[in-house]
Amino acid sequence: MNFIRPNWSAPTNVKAVSTIRKGGISRGVFSDFNLGLHVGDEAELVKQNRQSLECDLGLNHSPLWLNQVHSTTLVTADDSLGDLPTADGSFTNKPNIVCVVMTADCLP
Repeated sequence: MNFIRPNWSAPTNVKAVSTIRKGGISRGVFSDFNLGLHVGDEAELVKQNRQSLECDLGLNHSPLWLNQVHSTTLVTADDSLGDLPTADGSFTNKPNIVCVVMTADCLP
């Protein structure tokens, strides 16, 4: 799978990637590497795409996926969060927690 990786001066324990549309299994208007459950794609295909992402990145934990809405709401990503919080973004100061920002035609 191909990723876009920033060339930045962040600490070595801070990582970031952007995915591209190639490499997934979604079909039709969602083809092929759709990661959004909120757009009408088949949920099982999105889940498989997400699992592929976790595997390809060698993640030890699933990322914190959001029911992402345009707002001023942020959530602290930690082990106690329930499934699918509604927010515009997340942050953490704990190791091995992966925060996700979903974008389509805008910058994160």
